Amino acid sequence: MESVALDTNLIVNFILKTQLTSRAKDILRFVFKSYQPVLFTNTVEESIFILVREELKTHGISKFYEQRDYLKRKGYSKLTLHKKFVEFVEDLNIPVLENRCGLDELVRNYGKI
Repeated sequence: MESVALDTNLIVNFILKTQLTSRAKDILRFVFKSYQPVLFTNTVEESIFILVREELKTHGISKFYEQRDYLKRKGYSKLTLHKKFVEFVEDLNIPVLENRCGLDELVRNYGKI
């Protein structure tokens, strides 16, 4: 595979061309506002997907877990919390690319409560 250097404009253009909800686009713009160009050995779309997944681990998911901890204190069940997580990820509507597990992987790996 060829190496593709990504920059912020390329990412924003990709986000704008995809069928994401407005909220998802806002989240992704926030995620990448401090993004520095990185070199990946993937297609542009795969690289963006990987970036989104990695950023979700540190930014989006941590925000979800903050909400989760609040809901736990309020007495919500683990099943309810997991459903909230699934809704959170589905709302991002991240495209599932060929050879990538996409939403299922995100939910499986980061939705454990």
